[in-house]
Amino acid sequence: MQNGMAKDWPLYFKERLIMGDLSSNVGVATLWMPKESVVSELDEGSFSVCGQLYTKRGINPLLRNLLANTLIRYVIVCGVDRQGSGEALLKFFKNGVSEESGGAGELKGWKILGDDEALLDKEITKEALDLIRINVEVFDLRMKPLGEVNGLIASLEKKVPYAEPVLFPEPAKDEVKQYPSDLSVS
Repeated sequence: MQNGMAKDWPLYFKERLIMGDLSSNVGVATLWMPKESVVSELDEGSFSVCGQLYTKRGINPLLRNLLANTLIRYVIVCGVDRQGSGEALLKFFKNGVSEESGGAGELKGWKILGDDEALLDKEITKEALDLIRINVEVFDLRMKPLGEVNGLIASLEKKVPYAEPVLFPEPAKDEVKQYPSDLSVS
């Protein structure tokens, strides 16, 4: 790990992301707007990574990628927010999380305050989530012209990594005990 970035970063959905200048402090989440459309309007080398954030489930890999690259100090949210993923991400940065417990009192995950659906992986510590919220600035440019995204990026101050990269174990996969079937087949 070097310069605030884990080896082989990004660790999640690398094949679905557009990589820019890895020394940039900027990540762009385009929600439902095609990432290619956004990148074609951005100045070359102005961003580190650009990807779509379709659903609230996508917030977990986005946060894991941020923790694995602490050089990213700014996240710009742009595009059309069809599933509320952008709104949930903004609420995470603004409000934080609370513990979501199961029936036996065990930690199920971290609930984004102000969102009834988004649940963050319990394997990511609250301290790490707070570290992101304190050190990464998020900008809401949903439904704004892409020229505003470019202008904002150009105005951002260059910063150093805020911590060493940190990785967390994957959530345990639930074992499937019964597969769904079509009961009409005899």
